[in-house]
Amino acid sequence: MELFIRSVRRAAVVLIAVSSIAGGTLLAWHMVSPESLAGTSTSQMVLVLALLVLPMAALGAWQMDRLAAARSPARSGEGE
Repeated sequence: MELFIRSVRRAAVVLIAVSSIAGGTLLAWHMVSPESLAGTSTSQMVLVLALLVLPMAALGAWQMDRLAAARSPARSGEGE
């Protein structure tokens, strides 16, 4: 059962990351025209950049956390 939960959790996180990156890419594609880029504020451009970068950073941090947890010795009394 735990393997199923891990698989579903991982699939959900990857789906959300891919959706965010796709949304950021579509927004960037829409915004990259001379007319719309001139009216775009810096904060809007930063938000589009965050949609593209933060999911990859979160997945990388999650993977690093999993590796660190796998390397550390099991602590007695936790998880029970």
